Amino acid sequence: MGTVRGREVRFRLYPHDHLPVHAHGKIGAGEVVVEILAAGRARLSLVHGESVRGDVKDNEIRKVVREATELAREIRAEWGAMHK
Repeated sequence: MGTVRGREVRFRLYPHDHLPVHAHGKIGAGEVVVEILAAGRARLSLVHGESVRGDVKDNEIRKVVREATELAREIRAEWGAMHK
């Protein structure tokens, strides 16, 4: 498992995971799954049935997406290293 740490969010990536490039953002009492787009942006995952899991507040969802966008380059690099 790989980890990229933000200010308030810990992003976990799993080896041999499926595309698209995505990370599980751990925040508060839950997690938010975000996709990392090629343009360097992040968004809530469209391929996961539940992209928000657990007790996550709306403002926490926004924090996860914002931090994932800020860390998109690092998350993509970690994903690439794990999926060679």
